[in-house]
Amino acid sequence: MGSWVAGMDFPHARSLVEVMVWGTETEGPSTYQQAVWRNLMQQYAEIDPFIEEALYDELEMVLNTGENLCIDDSYLSDEYRPNSPAEIWRIAHPVTIDIYRQGYSSEYDCRIYYAFPVDREHNRSAFLQESKLVLVMPE
Repeated sequence: MGSWVAGMDFPHARSLVEVMVWGTETEGPSTYQQAVWRNLMQQYAEIDPFIEEALYDELEMVLNTGENLCIDDSYLSDEYRPNSPAEIWRIAHPVTIDIYRQGYSSEYDCRIYYAFPVDREHNRSAFLQESKLVLVMPE
């Protein structure tokens, strides 16, 4: 497999986000992958609230879990802890976007990888299909 990588501006990013387009060594980004990227950029404002809510739910889960997770205690203080989904960007931010080739998965065509420093051992990824949020999970 080959890939093409570029640094791009993206909402809520603290620096350029690495966009990786997965393909073959001989072919550039396909028409399908170009459409996935274009749709993501055009529709991000519509899906942003769903991603905020999912990341906020992940925050609440991490902070309220009975499991022995490696939690950064500074996020328990009122100074850093987001109090609503819209405030999740105080602690989380996008780092990498993967645009997969057609047929790679029937469940998603794109992944946005977010730095999520509350849980020191796991960041979070949002998986999308046709610019709709499918799943947010630790990675």
